[in-house]
Amino acid sequence: NNSGHTLTSILNDSSGTIQNGITNNGSITNITNEGKINANGITNSSQIGMIDNTGLITGNLTNDTNSIITTINTGSITGSIANSGEITTLNVTGNVNNGITNDSNIANLIINQGVSLGNNGISNNAGNIANLTINKGVNLGNSGITNNANIGSLIVNESVSYNGSGSISNALGIAKDKTLTATNGITLNATSGSVNNLGTIAGNLSNVKDSTITNFNNSGIITGDLYNDG
Repeated sequence: NNSGHTLTSILNDSSGTIQNGITNNGSITNITNEGKINANGITNSSQIGMIDNTGLITGNLTNDTNSIITTINTGSITGSIANSGEITTLNVTGNVNNGITNDSNIANLIINQGVSLGNNGISNNAGNIANLTINKGVNLGNSGITNNANIGSLIVNESVSYNGSGSISNALGIAKDKTLTATNGITLNATSGSVNNLGTIAGNLSNVKDSTITNFNNSGIITGDLYNDG
């Protein structure tokens, strides 16, 4: 789809195959895939309202710099998801074999029950994930969550690992009987933050200077040290 052109809807039904993928340089309201999208997957360099995949994407899903996707229901993707633009809701409903990389902004990232992201997990390199929810049965592989920027709210309903030089700026929640393993610790940098630990935080928890945690509830285990410089 070329620049300046608008497509209202693309439907690839259950018996259909788009052999060379979809590249968007214009505006697409809705992409529904019930079949197969091969080779180059989907690349957005402009604006897409919704991507709803209940079939199979055998390539990558890429959202380029200055590009917008409002909602993605991922379904099964054999490659990766890479975001350098803006995504409002990234709803991971199927396996994404090579993980998710964010270098810009994702408002809501939900990893649904039983989903696997392969060994690459989630990498938040230079961006912001406002809300990240990890649901039961999720497998993020050996990499787990790598946060080198900012995650607003991190809600963990399955045992995962966490690392990186970034911080959490709103809320941290760990479910009962679940473990957040943070070998290098977790940094809190919040204006009015909260911590609700019902499970285990395996590592140090640090509240940095000028950070304010208004609610701290721990009925679980913190194996490391608790540092408060806020």
